[in-house]
Amino acid sequence: MEENGRAVELLQEALQTLQNEANAAGGAAGPRGNGGVASTRAELRSLHLWRAIIAECVGAFLFVLLVCGAAAHHADATALAIGAAAAALVLCFDAVSGAHLSPAVTFALAATRNISPIRAVMFIAAQCGGGIAGAALLYGMSASPGMLQLAVLPGATSAAPWQLFTQEVVLTFLVALCYFVSSGATKAPAVGAAYLAATLTATQAPALNPARALGPSFVLHRWEAHWVFWVGPLLGALLAGALYEFILNPSKFNQRNKGSSYADSSSVRSDPDNYEDLDKGCAYNSLRNRQPISPISPGKYSILPRPLNKDDSFPAINKKCRCCYENSDVHF
Repeated sequence: MEENGRAVELLQEALQTLQNEANAAGGAAGPRGNGGVASTRAELRSLHLWRAIIAECVGAFLFVLLVCGAAAHHADATALAIGAAAAALVLCFDAVSGAHLSPAVTFALAATRNISPIRAVMFIAAQCGGGIAGAALLYGMSASPGMLQLAVLPGATSAAPWQLFTQEVVLTFLVALCYFVSSGATKAPAVGAAYLAATLTATQAPALNPARALGPSFVLHRWEAHWVFWVGPLLGALLAGALYEFILNPSKFNQRNKGSSYADSSSVRSDPDNYEDLDKGCAYNSLRNRQPISPISPGKYSILPRPLNKDDSFPAINKKCRCCYENSDVHF
């Protein structure tokens, strides 16, 4: 029994050590992913990082499977499928990894120092692996794989590469910007709506996600203009990150305006009443509507009944308190 108890204690100590390292490496996932500055070695040993990597891999796998499956078998509902899939996956994995689902989003978060470089590299590798696995599963499940050639590959039309490139930059900019500005309960619907709007706006089948383009291209061995679906989304996401960090970031904006005249003109500071005497005479805010306390003798207090109207009075009320009758608060 003693040996078993000692083993349990050692196991608990080991788990606590791993948890401390995980907290030091980045803590829980925030609205825009996982932050924190820690050594590469400590971060690689953290359980939180590996949970996040698995979440990104599974998320990219399901995203590519659902999106490419909708493009192959229900072309008219592709945009709806992309928006719904993105919203559902963000809702599932946001608390674990931030639910980037896309190497472009991860790259932008790393470039703006919201996640560490090692985390970004691991996330991108997991997303690419998940995308390839999703496309491979879809290819294996399809009754006629040859029909997937034009339906699954993004931009598999006669459009010029520069047209596809411009489309990827602009539309991925919208998707990535939603990752930066949204958080909490608004993140899933915002990202889903961004994917839906971007897909409906596109004149050619967009990727909006390098992992979504890599999966079917790897499985089908089709690499025509494949660079477009990497360079375009990466550039669009980087522009979105720069716009947020330098212009839209509310925390940085508040820091710049700290101590300005605008902050001094708030409604709290413009209140004409002076509450200094209230602090001396009664607890004005925290004890409202309680029965007044009046001193009977030094160091002793008793509860007196509430007065019926303003004409009634209490014995030994502190006359310096200007809120005696109006608020019926505690008087000392």
